[in-house]
Amino acid sequence: MSRVDEVDDYTFLNHPQQGSSGYLLGSDDSSSNQAWLERRQQLLEERRKIEERTLESSKMSLGALYEAESTGIETAQALVHQREQLENTERNLDTINNMMRQSQKHLNAMKSIFGGFKSMFSKNNDQANKPTPILPVENRTKSVLASNLENIQREATQSSAKNHPALANRGLDTSGFRFDDSDGPMSPTSPKGHSANRSQVIEQQLDRNLDEMGLGLSRLKNLAAGLSQEIDEHNDMLPRIMMKAERAEDTLQYQNRQINLQLRK
Repeated sequence: MSRVDEVDDYTFLNHPQQGSSGYLLGSDDSSSNQAWLERRQQLLEERRKIEERTLESSKMSLGALYEAESTGIETAQALVHQREQLENTERNLDTINNMMRQSQKHLNAMKSIFGGFKSMFSKNNDQANKPTPILPVENRTKSVLASNLENIQREATQSSAKNHPALANRGLDTSGFRFDDSDGPMSPTSPKGHSANRSQVIEQQLDRNLDEMGLGLSRLKNLAAGLSQEIDEHNDMLPRIMMKAERAEDTLQYQNRQINLQLRK
């Protein structure tokens, strides 16, 4: 005979009622249910820790990505500024060399006093000797790096300072990384919150982080390509500038010797 059958009617009726389940007596089933509930709570706690670690990992990855992009932007801005300086230097050297070509024509004309003035002030000669115009720096073709920087800055104006990465060393959007009881009854760490709702909140934040990482990696890739091309173009400009500077120096020394010879006569 079971344990329930051994209980008399008086004992059964005097046992306290347990909720909507009626009159229940203590048994091994209650202890097994309690063990199952404890195990379930343990699994939910382990799941919560895994979700938080995963979200924290995505936060750290975003932070590293933003830091790399911020460094890349600073480097790109420095290279763009350096390019402007190199172009200004090259333009000035072109102007100097053009002026020296004009000066050389005048020196050649001075060798013959009687014939030199006529050719030097001839209208046709001035037209022929007009220096080749040099395009101003701002009218030259924009570099790939400068275009990439403009795209990033344009993207910054279209998104809030809180959510846009890298620029101006902004803070990260950590609304999904930390939870507290002040978030209300649906807060993932609030005792009133449900694990399903909490997991959904974390999943949504993780998806946003992964999407932002994808966009950030794409921006970083374009930035790296622009930096590489910009450095190559700088390497091409430097030998040209050096050659033009040496040409201007040689021409100046040659013209000084010519002037000294003319003055000795």
